[in-house]
Amino acid sequence: MQDSKSSDAGEFSSEKNRLAQAVSLYLGFTGTGICCALMGVLLPTLLSEWHLDDHAGGLIFLLIWVGSSIGALMVLNALRLSVALGCAAIAVATGALAFFGRSLSSPLMLLYGVGLGLTMTSISLLRQKKESHARSVELVRLNLTWAIGACVCPVLMSQALRSGNPRQALLAVTGLFAAIAGVTLLVVSRDKHLSSKASIVLPTWTIFRQVPITLILMTVLATGIEASGGSWLATYAHRSQPGVLFTIAAPTCLWAGLLSSRFLGSFADMERQMRRYLNIFLAMVVLSTMALVSAVHGGGLLIASLILGFGLGPLYPIFLAKVLTYQQGGAIFFLAGVSSAIMPWMTGVVSTHFSSLSLGLIVPAAGAVVLLLLGVTSWSSAATRLMPRGELH
Repeated sequence: MQDSKSSDAGEFSSEKNRLAQAVSLYLGFTGTGICCALMGVLLPTLLSEWHLDDHAGGLIFLLIWVGSSIGALMVLNALRLSVALGCAAIAVATGALAFFGRSLSSPLMLLYGVGLGLTMTSISLLRQKKESHARSVELVRLNLTWAIGACVCPVLMSQALRSGNPRQALLAVTGLFAAIAGVTLLVVSRDKHLSSKASIVLPTWTIFRQVPITLILMTVLATGIEASGGSWLATYAHRSQPGVLFTIAAPTCLWAGLLSSRFLGSFADMERQMRRYLNIFLAMVVLSTMALVSAVHGGGLLIASLILGFGLGPLYPIFLAKVLTYQQGGAIFFLAGVSSAIMPWMTGVVSTHFSSLSLGLIVPAAGAVVLLLLGVTSWSSAATRLMPRGELH
């Protein structure tokens, strides 16, 4: 009888530990959603405060996402330690940016990106490893928590936009990620089973031998378009209709649309339906990016932002889950980071060249058209070529 009670107590304690670990990892991923949206939301303030043009603004995102790609390749076998180190890097970068601003912006933005890449990749690998029986659904749920963070970010940053000073917002992020790093070390590190196997970290370029190139292209295009939209939409809204309200509302609509579709995709049956009708989501991305290129404003801008987010929502989790059935490791996160670096930077370059941000958004719009063409020619008609056996539903 006593043995039975001890066994029940042990199982309860184990379940409680698993829950605490899951909550801490989801909290960390929600925080990365805030961070991924943060610089895009603050960009109007940063451009004004630091006296930058769009080209220089694009370089901010280039540095962040190059850093993110590097961070994805720095994942340790002890994934829990990688999460804590990534969070610490974000905390240090944002704290230093609050005090040093433009003078040290380049190395600090790079460090910020390294922290993001390290944290996001480590948590993604941890969760897909723990939930290998439902990898696609788990990644959608994980990215749902990311979308929650991105969605609330514009509202949280509203005071910084009103005051024109990003210091308090950056210090708040510093405190948040210092706390997440501490919680991770206290909670997640106690479970020895969360150490990754050496096979998780593979040579980066083996991905091109193991994963269909079309699937890789679709994955990196989806992240690049999402990064470009999230990076520039607040500035686009601010220029089309000056004032804090639209500057906050446009990116909020983008992330709310993304959050909505990822919430729907968190249910297994709905996730299968989303994969079946994937080209509809791709078409939504094309139409909404074309609307932004046409310099839509007012209510039309908010609708286009919402549709863009809703269309983008399920794409990356679905593509990523399929890539991970071929190869588990940081390679796809590295490539996604490269795309997320190049597209926002190119948007800034084109915008500066033509003195028009709406023309700069031709970059993600062109990516959306290519993505749709790949979807029409490869995903729907030849799904079996893209999916390993046993992965089709």
